[in-house]
Amino acid sequence: MLRKLGIGCLSIIGIVVALGIIGATMGGGSRKSTAALIATSAPAGAAPESSAPPPVQATEPTAAPAVAGPQVYQVGDVAQLGDVALTVLGWSRPEGTQFAQPEAGKSFIGVELLIVNQGDDDANLSTLAQMSLKDGEDRRYTVDLIAATALNGAAPEGELVPGERVRGSVGFQVPADAAGLTFVFDGGLFFSGKVFVGLGAEPVLVEPPAALAGEAASVSFPIGEPIAVGDLSITINGVSSPEGLQFAQPAPGSRFIAVDLSVTNSGDVAVNVSTMLQMKLKDSTGQQYSINLLAATAAGGAAPEGELSPGETVRGPVGFQVPADVSGLLFVFDGNIFGAGKVFVQLP
Repeated sequence: MLRKLGIGCLSIIGIVVALGIIGATMGGGSRKSTAALIATSAPAGAAPESSAPPPVQATEPTAAPAVAGPQVYQVGDVAQLGDVALTVLGWSRPEGTQFAQPEAGKSFIGVELLIVNQGDDDANLSTLAQMSLKDGEDRRYTVDLIAATALNGAAPEGELVPGERVRGSVGFQVPADAAGLTFVFDGGLFFSGKVFVGLGAEPVLVEPPAALAGEAASVSFPIGEPIAVGDLSITINGVSSPEGLQFAQPAPGSRFIAVDLSVTNSGDVAVNVSTMLQMKLKDSTGQQYSINLLAATAAGGAAPEGELSPGETVRGPVGFQVPADVSGLLFVFDGNIFGAGKVFVQLP
């Protein structure tokens, strides 16, 4: 029995030893395989790679490329834009009038312009649509109608016939400390392009050139002659210089002019007439003068305007204020506002 037991024990011991040998063999193979995988993934002594993306290298900021600015003219230079020649004759800081004062902390700026239509067709000008100011910090300022009333003379706008010369002032209101002012004329409404004119640090005024290229004298009619303008017929019956009334006096150094005008509708339909939109004076330098209400009051009577029925005639005074020493005055009737022509009448 012991013998059988011994054989059994030996068999069991043999099996245990055999299993140990097999386990040791398998265990050793497993460790060798794992080491080989690690060695392949990273060299000995190196940290395992991270799955995070590599850090972004910081770059030093660079300056923006320099951009060439537009050409800037100076006061007195003649600039060309399409068929229009333009020169800024100067600028001023008008103090204002009793009824036209700048807001607190602001001042009026008046820019004086001379413009000639060098083309073969009519040219259009609009102060509100085409003219502005910019300061040294690129802030933009549009035309100010209150400032315009503080200026002596009319703005250079409306329709210019071929060869016509016009001179006038454009009003703006800007902060009192605004500096580096530049006048901007934008032809975009009627023709492409812009003109920039630096005004300088102090107000200045230069003499206007005697003539610009392409300029031609306007054909004028005499007083007393009926003139056809589309379906209208206009006649200047006379010109006077009213002395003024107690509350309607010309400004110092100025005088009133009253034009006695008759307007007849020769057409078959009603026609509108506007003294404010259609009638101006011009002097020998091309300076324009708009209707002046004080001069109209001093002249007495109602102005010839409003709707005219077919065959109707209306007569009345049209009042202006001009410098006392002005010469070469022309009365200008602009029928182009309503699709007709533009005529000039030489005044004494």
